[in-house]
Amino acid sequence: MTLTADGIECTILSDGRGGIPPTLFDDVPVGELEAALGSEPLPRDAPYGCLLVRAKDATVLVDTGLGSAQHPFGGSGGGLSDELERAGVSPTTVDVVVISHGHLDHIGGLTQDGRPAFPRARYVIASGEWQHWTSPEVLDDLPDLVAAPARDQLPPLAEAGVVEQVSGEVEIVEGVRLIPTPGHTSAHLAVEVGEADGLVYAADALLHPLHVDHPDWCRGADADAEQAVATRRSLLERAAARGHAIAASHWDTIVYL
Repeated sequence: MTLTADGIECTILSDGRGGIPPTLFDDVPVGELEAALGSEPLPRDAPYGCLLVRAKDATVLVDTGLGSAQHPFGGSGGGLSDELERAGVSPTTVDVVVISHGHLDHIGGLTQDGRPAFPRARYVIASGEWQHWTSPEVLDDLPDLVAAPARDQLPPLAEAGVVEQVSGEVEIVEGVRLIPTPGHTSAHLAVEVGEADGLVYAADALLHPLHVDHPDWCRGADADAEQAVATRRSLLERAAARGHAIAASHWDTIVYL
């Protein structure tokens, strides 16, 4: 899936597919969920999505999928390199890698053989997210399945000196901005491309297309449920006001408001 915003080409890529959390809509009355779904059944799986942005002066990759990690909900990753090749992009031509947050299905392809997988790129992450996912105390409190990818993937970036920690809203290349979207994790980032009629890539701030009409659903999927709902509402208002389309990491579609 590809769209163009202000001359910037945005392509949704997938590293693979995995199961949808069985508790995703546990907080929604069955009748409401069925009415919202209509004739479409709830899918059994979803992509491990990434976003490729070809701006005027830089190529940006948002997230790197699951890679070789195992996921609690099943599925497999490792397809991003083939997706990039089909898009005509090699690892050496990626200028910026954005890490939306530290969950394993977003950081699995950051490194290869203990070195940055995109050797010319700077790796951009929110300061709070970096501190969280590199904290021994935090990682020691998590199941190894969740903590191991962070332990494997993040330290080599620091050792290579390629990590750029950011805070607040920031333009990383012309026409491409990072937006703080806390809630799913404490310092989650979304990406906005273009000033108007562009794209908001929500990463995991919007877990399912139903969030567009029901931003208060799925509270159990987020670290801070109340903050996540406020973030979803704010992000949707921003997209609507600017005429942006919306995509997200685990969607099979782009939504035009």
